[in-house]
Amino acid sequence: MTERSYPFDAGAGAGITEDQWSYMASSWQTDGVDSPGPSGDSLKVSTTGQPFTLLVKAGHANLAGFHYELDLDQSVLFEANTAADIRVDRLVLRLNRETNTVALAVKKGAVGSSTPPGIDRSWASPEIPLAYFTLRANSDTVAPADLVDAREFVASGVQMLSPASASTGARQLAEGQIGYDPVAQKFYAQEAATKVEIGKQPDLSPYLTRSDAQSTYSPLGHTHSYMSNSITSGTLTAASPWYFESSGYERIGSLTHIWGAISYSQGTIDELAPDNSVMFTFPYSAGPTRLFRMPIIGQGYSFSPVSSGVYVERSGSTARAITNFFQVRKQTWYYFDVTFISA
Repeated sequence: MTERSYPFDAGAGAGITEDQWSYMASSWQTDGVDSPGPSGDSLKVSTTGQPFTLLVKAGHANLAGFHYELDLDQSVLFEANTAADIRVDRLVLRLNRETNTVALAVKKGAVGSSTPPGIDRSWASPEIPLAYFTLRANSDTVAPADLVDAREFVASGVQMLSPASASTGARQLAEGQIGYDPVAQKFYAQEAATKVEIGKQPDLSPYLTRSDAQSTYSPLGHTHSYMSNSITSGTLTAASPWYFESSGYERIGSLTHIWGAISYSQGTIDELAPDNSVMFTFPYSAGPTRLFRMPIIGQGYSFSPVSSGVYVERSGSTARAITNFFQVRKQTWYYFDVTFISA
C-alpha cells in the first residue's frame, strides 16, 4: 500500500502526474462550459450558411480537471451528407490524454437516425456536449432551425447573498444560480433577468377579501353528479329449514349492505347442508352485479370460521344466498355482515 499526498513545494508530493492532477482538480468543479447559462455566449455554436461550416464563440470550459480556453471565435468543419436521408451529428469538447489536449470535435451520426451520437463519459476520453445538428438529405449546410444548443454548464453551487438592504455592491446571481439570503432566511433562483423566491406562498388575499368577489369573479357554469340519496331497506327472507334471529338489507345508490344471524333447524349435529340450496332471499334490485363468496362465521357449540361456501347472486327475479359444501351445526347461529355493489 502506498500513501500519497500532493501538491507540496518539496518532498514526494512536489511533482505530480497529469492523472493525479486530473483526479484532484476534477473535484473542484463539475465538467461543463463556464457560462452563466444558455443566455451566455461562451462556446455557443451557430450556423454560418456556408458549406461544411459551423461557428463556435470564444469561451472557457472545465473538463476532468483541465481548463479549456478559446480566445477567438472559431470555425468548425463537418462532412457533407451525400445520402438520401437525414444525418444528425454532434459537436463536443473532447479530452485526449495521449496528446494532452482538450479540443473541438465533430461526431458523425448514422444516416436515417434522428438521434445524435452519444457522449463519452469515460476516464480515457471524456467529452462535453456543445450542440447537435441535422443535415438534410444531400446537403452540406445546416439551417438555423436544425441546430440545437446542447451545452452543459459548470455547477455554481448555492451562493451566499448579501442582505437585501445592502443595495450597493450586493452579490448578483447569474442565470440558473441559487442563492440564500441569511438575513431574510430565504432562497432565490435566477431566471434570466429576474430573481425569484423559491417556495414563496402565493398571496391570495386579494381574492379572499374582495367585497365584490361575486360580481368581479363570475362563477363558471358547471354541474355535479351525486350518488342517489334514495334508500330502500327491509328484512331478508329465510328459506326452510333456515330461520333468522335478525336480518336486514339496505340499499343506498349503487351499494347494498346485508346482515343477519341465521340458524339451521334440521339434521344431525354436524352435517353438510344440501348442496346449492337456498339459504335466504331478498329483492333482485338489491342483489350483487356478480356472484361472490360471502364471509360467514358460526357461534354455538364452537366459535370458528366456517370452511365452506356461501355465495350471493342474482337469479331469476330475486337475489339469494346459496350453499356449496357448507358444513353446518344445529343450535348454532351463523353471522354475516357484508357490503357490495348492486348496480
